[in-house]
Amino acid sequence: MTVDILILTDSREQRRSQKKYWYSMKCDLNGELKKTEGTGQIDGTYHQATLAALISAMSRLKRPADVCIHTQDRYVRSAITGSLPKWAQSGFVAAGGRELANRKEWEEVWRYSKGHRVTAAG
Repeated sequence: MTVDILILTDSREQRRSQKKYWYSMKCDLNGELKKTEGTGQIDGTYHQATLAALISAMSRLKRPADVCIHTQDRYVRSAITGSLPKWAQSGFVAAGGRELANRKEWEEVWRYSKGHRVTAAG
């Protein structure tokens, strides 16, 4: 099963502020197109809003899937396709032993990613 998740936010501003997010998920399930959407709001950064949308969407996955995340957030895209497994292996500690920014969110993304093959696109 292939699942596409599209993530949008109302602001790409990096400073902490009220941010709204939206996601749309679609998949072909035994020849039938299934689609669902969700929204939310957080007080946080652009990356945190993107991660909140991703966590909310991925928490809905009930069976193993090939998941493609579509987001304009380059940081989240590149982390999903490169850094996330390394961070998990290191206990979510960044280079130099400092705590990883948004550690809690990345741990949740990692937890929800297990059992799926996850890729990201712009």
